[in-house]
Amino acid sequence: MQLLTLKEVESKLGLKKTKIYLMIDKNEFPPPIKIGAASRWAENIVDEWIANRLKQPS
Repeated sequence: MQLLTLKEVESKLGLKKTKIYLMIDKNEFPPPIKIGAASRWAENIVDEWIANRLKQPS
């Protein structure tokens, strides 16, 4: 399992940290895995989230 940093998630989504954490607070984006003080996201979960968003009608 590949783990992504916040910077990598920002780059993948094209969103800033503030927006990502706001979406987490609203249960609109998966929360990070905490490793000590570090936050990481499983790349497959982020990719799945993106794929599901692309399937939704706008």
